[in-house]
Amino acid sequence: MDTLKSVIDITEFKFSDIAENPYPPAGNGNQYNAEPRFFYYESEEDFAKIENVMLGFKQDYFPEGGSGIGLQIVNWMNKRIRSWLL
Repeated sequence: MDTLKSVIDITEFKFSDIAENPYPPAGNGNQYNAEPRFFYYESEEDFAKIENVMLGFKQDYFPEGGSGIGLQIVNWMNKRIRSWLL
């Protein structure tokens, strides 16, 4: 999250205990799935910046090939940025 915060203005939020969360609680098919996290951002231009941030993060932190390692970011309009496709 700090990597994204250095490039775009994002604020994390959590669903309240009485709110209905329409999203799945975790990914599927992997040995480890982190819980999804949710953020507010200002504009579609901000969301467009995420692809470059993720590419840099992947190059810095994922082993060459990165088999089985991936990050996915999905916005409210179901646009997806997948690290394994970068």
